[in-house]
Amino acid sequence: MLTAEKELLQRLAPQGGGLLFLDEAGRGPFFGPVTVAAVFLDSQKLEECEKLDYLSQISDSKKIKPAQRQILFEKIRRDCIAHPTHISVGFIEYHGIQAAIEYAFARLYRRFARTGYSIHGLVADGNYRFPFTAPYIRSPIPPLTSIIKGDETVKAISAASIVAKVSRDNLMAIAAARFPLYGLHSNMGYGTAKHREAIALHGPTHLHRKSFLSIL
Repeated sequence: MLTAEKELLQRLAPQGGGLLFLDEAGRGPFFGPVTVAAVFLDSQKLEECEKLDYLSQISDSKKIKPAQRQILFEKIRRDCIAHPTHISVGFIEYHGIQAAIEYAFARLYRRFARTGYSIHGLVADGNYRFPFTAPYIRSPIPPLTSIIKGDETVKAISAASIVAKVSRDNLMAIAAARFPLYGLHSNMGYGTAKHREAIALHGPTHLHRKSFLSIL
């Protein structure tokens, strides 16, 4: 079932150790942080994950209904080595969204490495080509391999996409109660017509990405 992961481990970590599989949620919204999640796999953990009875249900988070996403999120967090991180609006505004995602990848690598996991590479959905040389990265990061539509073809990336999506949506639910005028419970910070109207009427909050609002 995890054929792609096996091939990637053999190719990118031939001497043993593991890989971090990553995906992001919230790249395009007008409001809130961008969230990246990582799932760690080595040969031992891969064997354990292949036995999960819900493995066939894991796919691109955008194609799963919210209630099912939440169930899978809880199971993945229970059974897999998976963690999210959130990069603030302030960082996005100062450095840009690409840099925020690059920083999130590096932050997650450091978090896993500090815990003792041997990581030989990062594997992410998309077409990222991060050099990991910016001053805020601070320490060497293993090479990054990007896979276009990886969240559809690599289960570990799909699992990361579910963790990222649900983690960010849960933050938006909290924000919706704090900022009820912007419809965050339904738009999740994205620039829907009603969200744009609310911004025009009430102005942006300090958690809106002002640089993204220039397109209004």
